[in-house]
Amino acid sequence: MLQKEKLEKIPLRVIMITALFCSLSFIQCKRVDEAPMGATDFRIDLRDARNLNLATSGGWEYYTGGYNGVVVFNQGWNFVAFERACPINHNCKVEVTSSFSILTCPCCNSQFINTDGSPIQGEARSSLRQYIARYDGVRFIRITSF
Repeated sequence: MLQKEKLEKIPLRVIMITALFCSLSFIQCKRVDEAPMGATDFRIDLRDARNLNLATSGGWEYYTGGYNGVVVFNQGWNFVAFERACPINHNCKVEVTSSFSILTCPCCNSQFINTDGSPIQGEARSSLRQYIARYDGVRFIRITSF
């Protein structure tokens, strides 16, 4: 009788282990294509010499904060801010290219436009996360995730 009970339990164990393995395999193979967003709240003083490039139309600057850094663009005194973490590889920081209007991930070569962070080339299908950029019209820009 003991052997019969063991035989009945073995198939159930095998089924459970197989189901668990298949579930884990599916989860690991799931493609992540969404840029993370870190909680951030900081102020930029446009009169500070460190922000001189951002104080001119068409300028941009990198800042610490967010999940993997923040890049802020001056689009004719309308400021936009994006998370630098790539939607494909969150550890890679997108970089502004020489054209100043494109951000490129050095890991997967995905490219994003600086107006709204949408992908224009490469593996990424999701846009970069955009932070709220509030300009007071005189001197300060506040970058927040809320």
